[in-house]
Amino acid sequence: MKKMTKALATAGLAVLLGAGSATAAEGPNVGKVGIGPQVINMWTDYADPFSGAGFSVRWWATNEFGVEGNVYYGTTDEEIPWGADLSSDTILGTIKLMYAPVVNENSRFYVGLEGGLGSSSWDENGSEVDSDDFYLIQPLIGTEFNFSEFTEVGFNFEVGYSFTGEDDGDDSDYEYDLSGVAVGIGAHYYF
Repeated sequence: MKKMTKALATAGLAVLLGAGSATAAEGPNVGKVGIGPQVINMWTDYADPFSGAGFSVRWWATNEFGVEGNVYYGTTDEEIPWGADLSSDTILGTIKLMYAPVVNENSRFYVGLEGGLGSSSWDENGSEVDSDDFYLIQPLIGTEFNFSEFTEVGFNFEVGYSFTGEDDGDDSDYEYDLSGVAVGIGAHYYF
């Protein structure tokens, strides 16, 4: 809980410091819907890094406020010291709320909060042994850039800290804790 409080305080401070430097420029792709790929990598203390590739839909309602929905799929492989080979298939759906205190003609700096639900199924030496449902909450900061010649394409980069926990309350032997630093990159084509 202490890490979550620190991360939220940092995100709040970034909003306060950046709010005074917002420009009056019309940001790129306001009111348009963008679709495209989104990739996320999470580094945790408990497992090999999780990498998920997904599909994303992003919409900037105003210069400053946006929302994004993502669906990720990823796998991991781990070799346990006592000889078992573990692998997992994970699907994760998230919703992200974004606030951009700095908006320029071809870029935005934003802070956000992402939340979602996921499910992992675990295989041990090729046989399914368990499944685990979890939730994710992630404060983040990010940027989105557009080239002046191709304003309908936006490229984004984000860094955050994920907090996860079990959603189903069971005592899974293969709980997949994705708490840790997360980095995301993506591209959206706006219609």
